[in-house]
Parts: sequence; C-alpha cells; structure tokens
Amino acid sequence: MNKRKPITRFITFLLPAVLLLPISLRAEDWEATSWLDGFTIFGSARFRPEFRANADFNRKTDDTDEFVGSKIQLGIEKKFTEDTTLVLRLQDARVWGGSPAGDSGFAAAPQTSESFLNVREAYVKSDNLLGPVGIKMGRQILNYGSGRQLGRTDWNNVGRSFDAMEFHWQIGLWKSSLIGAVLAEEDAGAGLRTTAGRNNASGINFQCNATTGICTVQSSTPRELDDAYMAAMYNEIKIHPQFQLEPYYIGIYRK
Repeated sequence: MNKRKPITRFITFLLPAVLLLPISLRAEDWEATSWLDGFTIFGSARFRPEFRANADFNRKTDDTDEFVGSKIQLGIEKKFTEDTTLVLRLQDARVWGGSPAGDSGFAAAPQTSESFLNVREAYVKSDNLLGPVGIKMGRQILNYGSGRQLGRTDWNNVGRSFDAMEFHWQIGLWKSSLIGAVLAEEDAGAGLRTTAGRNNASGINFQCNATTGICTVQSSTPRELDDAYMAAMYNEIKIHPQFQLEPYYIGIYRK
C-alpha cells in the first residue's frame, strides 16, 4: 500500500491539471470544485420487434417486413461553465441477424463492409456567447417544431444527425435558430474519404458478366449528391401560453 500512494497522488494531480487547461479562461464563472462536477455519463438501449405490411396501401406489392431492431447509445456530457457544454454520443444501430460473423467463429467483424457504430452527436455548445446569441457547432441533432421537417426521427432505428453550425437566441417573445449544415461532400483531404458524393466521375457504371462477356451500362445515381448544403431558420414567437407562431425557412443547395 505504501508504494502506491506516490503514484496515486501523481495521477490525481496530473489529470485535473491537463483537463482543466482548456477552460481556465472561464473558470471564474463556474463554481465547480472538481472536474467531475458537471460531468455526466448517459446511455440507452432499445430492442424493438417490428412488423410492417402494406405500407403503400397496395396489396399487389410484396412489402411485408418483420425484424428486430436494436439501438444502443452511450455518451458523455461535460458542463464546463454555466453556458458551455461538450456532448459526445456514440450509437450502434443494427438489425438482429444483419451482421453475421464467419461460420468458423474466427471473424472479428461482420462479413459485410457496413459500419453500424457511428457518432450520433459530437458538439460544443456555448450559450450567450455574443450577448444573447449562442452557438452550437459539430455533429448534432436538429429537432424543431413537431420534428417533421427537421427532426431526430428516433422512431426509426437509426435517426438523423447533421454536421452543422447553429446560432440560437431568445429575445423577449422571440426564440430563433439559424442553421448551416453540410449534407454531402465530394472532396476530402489526405488520409480521409467521403461517404457521400459522386463516386464515378462519368456518372455510369459498367456491369460485365465474366462468363458471357456481355456488359450492361447503368447510371450510378446512388450517393451522387456531390456537394450539398442546407440553410435553415426556425422561429418561435410565443404570443400566448396556448398560441404561438413558428415561421421557418429550409433551403437545400446542391453544387
């Protein structure tokens, strides 16, 4: 026990010194006595059997689906000051039986190349940064009004997230958010690859049969968003506790 005390003291001193460095400029506004104050770990797990049939109200279409979907989330939230918060949330969303391992049991990853684990949220939020104006930057969930136009769509198995910058403010009865997001990017820096955008510059793919030698030409329309951006502004004007106006604008701009 005596040999471990110096190591414990060193680690205890080192962690607060390193972790408090980025927030030393605003430390006087925060009453936390420990770095763990304002630190939260959260998570959720949902396993949901689903049965869907005749979604298009056409009995001639064979569109019956039955499966078990799972959504598991784990995240952390750190409140640096009264106005500044960091959020990171990981999510694994998949269908039972949709990612089988190898028959031998030696496969360390699913046989398919799809990734089911992704970053649902990773953003920094600072309220009242410029007077009443706050900012939220990073991968985030945009959910306004009833969530039909811009929403989290968590009733689905995956949900939606946006790589966006959001400015928000509230002045009297008026509450507003101004959003700019990148929906698709065809270019990437060194060592990176994009997951959306044109994957074939010619716009067509050749599918050839190795046995017959016959080739067919198909348009490579999937994932060809090129560069796409979204600009939106959502407003809430609360005239009465039971009556409010919500004018908004949503624009999609493609290259």
